[in-house]
Amino acid sequence: MIKIISAISTLVFATSAFAGNRAIELSVDLSLNGKHIMSPTILMKDGEKTTVTSGHGADRTYMEVIATEKTLNNKKAVHMNFVVGTFTASGRKTVLASSTLITRDNNRGEIQTTEKDGETVVISAKPTMK
Repeated sequence: MIKIISAISTLVFATSAFAGNRAIELSVDLSLNGKHIMSPTILMKDGEKTTVTSGHGADRTYMEVIATEKTLNNKKAVHMNFVVGTFTASGRKTVLASSTLITRDNNRGEIQTTEKDGETVVISAKPTMK
């Protein structure tokens, strides 16, 4: 009987912990040096890292994002941390840029960064909380 109660308590706790993570849908556009790379729509959990890749072989680009629900001027907003990079021929990741973007729910925001090596990265994202 104690094992059953313990299992039920664990199940209830795990279910409520999972339910606390809202889903966020991100519509993202990524460009490198003026060249469009990808436009994924990502459905992710609040606060969890998601990685998207584009391309084939040694010509692959990746984008990692962590999106977290926040409040901005008493309105729902999403804080997004992006890491953009490429893969070497051996498959190792090379980071090109790291950027942070905060925008209100269901509004598009854009950030442009130029790195030391001259790479220009433009990220446009529209988060929608589900």
